[in-house]
Amino acid sequence: LIGGIPKNFSRSFRNPVGKYFVIEGDEYDTAFFDKVPKFIHYRPRHVVLTSIEFDHADIYKDLDAVKLAFTNLLKLIPNDGHLVYWAEDQHIPPLLSNCQAETQLGYGLKSGDVMAEVKKVSDTGTIFKVTYKKEDLGEFEMNMTGNYNVLNATSVVAMAVALGWDLSKVKSAFKSFTGVKRRQEILGEPNGVLIIEDFAHHPTAVRETIKGIQEKYKGRRLFAIFEPRSATSRRKIFQKEYVEAFLTADEVIIAKAFDQTKIDEADRFSSEELVSDLAKQGKKASCLT
Repeated sequence: LIGGIPKNFSRSFRNPVGKYFVIEGDEYDTAFFDKVPKFIHYRPRHVVLTSIEFDHADIYKDLDAVKLAFTNLLKLIPNDGHLVYWAEDQHIPPLLSNCQAETQLGYGLKSGDVMAEVKKVSDTGTIFKVTYKKEDLGEFEMNMTGNYNVLNATSVVAMAVALGWDLSKVKSAFKSFTGVKRRQEILGEPNGVLIIEDFAHHPTAVRETIKGIQEKYKGRRLFAIFEPRSATSRRKIFQKEYVEAFLTADEVIIAKAFDQTKIDEADRFSSEELVSDLAKQGKKASCLT
């Protein structure tokens, strides 16, 4: 069960055939009447922790509040459970003492028990090699690009190693997976202009998505068109961080932020300010009115 529609299927969930049920959880609150992260209710046995950073400014006061939410998640993992975490995230290691799981594996591109090395990136996807404590697990291939997708896939390999899954089936699944709707989804190519839709809203996600698409389509100009629509992106909390996020695009077009009437005027994100700041950096940018 994930927060999107896999293009291989027609809905966001499938009943498990085996004994595992995989669910995507995050730190956003459960409901307006239940102000705790959704993952607190999941009672997970095994957890993949991909990253910790400040997000959901409408819910959390600061990064420490986000860390507390993930600390509570780690405490839920039983002793015979497994934790797989991104070893290169500076915010995760200080929290590991809160986890009683006997098996804890770090993954990454530069450090970790399970490490990935990108071998080839093209318009057909990514080929990467994975090692487990220097043991070669072979090459994996997927249709998606971007370091964040490689890291996500590597976390799956790490969990597969921990649970003893058949890696040949993991390789086959990666190769056949066509992605998730609104995640680097190709909508068409009218007059030779490739239109790609993505859901990235946090500055880190925006930056990494742009980078991944540029790696996939080398030599092509990239126009980044962005609508501040999420609860966080409509607030000014990341006003300056968005400047860096968009700098590598060839041209940037920013829409007006979606309904900000319930946000204090002093806390509202400004599309005009972002465009102005990008222009000061020599980037061609404009507001979509």
